[in-house]
Formats: sequence, structure tokens, C-alpha cells
Amino acid sequence: MSLTRRFTFAFFLVMALLLGQQAAVEHALAHAADNASQQKHLPSKADCDLCLEIAPLAGAVGTHVPTIDAVEPELPRVLNAADRVAPPDAPVYFLSRGPPTALHA
Repeated sequence: MSLTRRFTFAFFLVMALLLGQQAAVEHALAHAADNASQQKHLPSKADCDLCLEIAPLAGAVGTHVPTIDAVEPELPRVLNAADRVAPPDAPVYFLSRGPPTALHA
């Protein structure tokens, strides 16, 4: 089998799968629209024949979504007012709480 034939065959199989899944979704939406118009809030109990036939096609590919772990980027730290270096405390020269001694006679 030539490379062109293989590619064409694979392309048509992929397109058939995608179109079949699209038809399955549209059919499910038709049922949802019918239930909404009749004010039903529960799923229908009786499935139609088409629902049973396209059920394997609707889930053929699966629903796994790959996830990427979140990594916190290493950004340079921005300095704010709390990060500034405070000047050292002023030296305390006088600790007495009374009046100066020159006023005492």
C-alpha cells in the first residue's frame, strides 16, 4: 500500500470518527432540547435506539485532559516599605525621669 493511500485512508477514518461524534452530540442536544421544552428536569428513562447505537462512538476517544503542574515562577523580589532597612535606634543618653540636677539646690 502506498504512503498516499495510507494517509488518505487514515484521514477518512479520522474524519468519520469526528463527524460521528458530532452527530452523537447533536442527537444528545436534541433530547436535551425536548426535555427543556417539556419542563422536565430529570433525564429521560427510555433511550431511543439511536442513543444505544451511537453510545460507543460518543465515547470512543475518551475525555482525558492532560494537565500541567503549576510551577511558581522565580521572579526577582520587589522590595516594599516593610523590607527597607530601618536605621538603628537613636542612642539613649538620659534615662532619668526626674528634673535635671541643676534645678535642685
